[in-house]
Amino acid sequence: QHRSKWASPDIFAYTMLVYLIRNLDHDPLILTAAQLDIGFVCFCAFCVCATVSALGFPLPEAQDDKMPMVEVRQPFLLRCMGKYVIALVATVLAAGFAYLLFLGVQRPVMAFRINERPLYKPYGPLPKEAKAAVDILDVPNMLKSD
Repeated sequence: QHRSKWASPDIFAYTMLVYLIRNLDHDPLILTAAQLDIGFVCFCAFCVCATVSALGFPLPEAQDDKMPMVEVRQPFLLRCMGKYVIALVATVLAAGFAYLLFLGVQRPVMAFRINERPLYKPYGPLPKEAKAAVDILDVPNMLKSD
């Protein structure tokens, strides 16, 4: 059942990418048109249907009483360290996760920047004299998006 959800995070990534590009529109100098069309709707429907259909598969049956019981042992770390040390480690890891989650929510997830070097000769189509015009128009700053 867990394999049916592999494509669902892509929906979030595509939405964020379209949002990132849509913010670059600075009329009349920079025109961007970003929209999610019928293909995205079909992809979303596929993800939802794949997840729902995976729920229709029955889970494996529990062991019968006729099958021999296997001796159940405690996990290795629990046997070595004890439950109080494991609880302490889990608490420290949870606090670290909460801190990193807090930092991650405050920072941009995606960013878009322009590298000016490929614009000018010998790498790009513009002559080096065009750099002054690009700087006056502040094109790199317009193409910056978080």
